[in-house]
Amino acid sequence: MPDLKPRPIRSHRCVSCGALEGQYHKAGCPEEICALCGGLQTSCIHGDPYKRVPFIRYPLEEFCVSCGEKRPTAFRVPDIEWAKYVQPGKRKERLCQECYDRIKTIIDRAGR
Repeated sequence: MPDLKPRPIRSHRCVSCGALEGQYHKAGCPEEICALCGGLQTSCIHGDPYKRVPFIRYPLEEFCVSCGEKRPTAFRVPDIEWAKYVQPGKRKERLCQECYDRIKTIIDRAGR
């Protein structure tokens, strides 16, 4: 019989401000990204502090942008849902289903 207990979700912190995944960066954090273009908020021309993106760690990997899984199986979600959970600079990258579900759970648990 399979173990049906939910797996613990590993959570990372921003190296600059200490924000947990799913939380917003602290004001002025140099790692915060612009919700409009995906660039760094501190140097972006948009600089709208009211449009913020929750922190999610995305390691620099070649395949799944979050975990590095090689050739992740394709899956579909509505565009509006993808835009809600995946930060602007990562929306054209590949995510495996498990990482997408992890990010979605982190953001939902944080109440975003």
